[in-house]
Amino acid sequence: MTDKELNPIPEGSLITEPMVAAYMEHFKCDRVIAIGGLLAWEQGKGQMDSRLVDLDISTGSTLFTALREASFKARAQQETELSLTKDNATGAELEQLSRDQAAAAAAEAETAASEGAADTESAEKEEGEASEEAAADADSEAEAASGADGEGSEEVEGDSVEADADEAEGEAQTQ
Repeated sequence: MTDKELNPIPEGSLITEPMVAAYMEHFKCDRVIAIGGLLAWEQGKGQMDSRLVDLDISTGSTLFTALREASFKARAQQETELSLTKDNATGAELEQLSRDQAAAAAAEAETAASEGAADTESAEKEEGEASEEAAADADSEAEAASGADGEGSEEVEGDSVEADADEAEGEAQTQ
């Protein structure tokens, strides 16, 4: 199992894979710690890190916007202005922001690719099921058209009409 499967983001949470990736990059931590920290922020616990959240938002990114809003709402506080922006950040903070955003972008691309693969798999499965259903319908129609009542007929996938025809031919010869 992968780390994502072992440590999934809780259902109903605002947290996304790109948020987890950015948090992990920013704090150099593992997935469990990242999800725990983000969940705490979402629930209004702890203090959000302005170098990660506010600075990211100030660049026009919306990655942490919903999380920041949820945190203030959970604390029943009015949102404050961004405390750290690209205008008052240091060079080191901006460099770290670039790494955080790159990690988030990579996670987003990975998520999109895996969802695309899942969509393709799902479509192929549905297509296969539809083909099987169409084949079963064709077999049923062929049986009905040949007048076979199905008694004593062999059920061999794809060969049921031929088996019925062979059986009927055999009965005709014995009479």
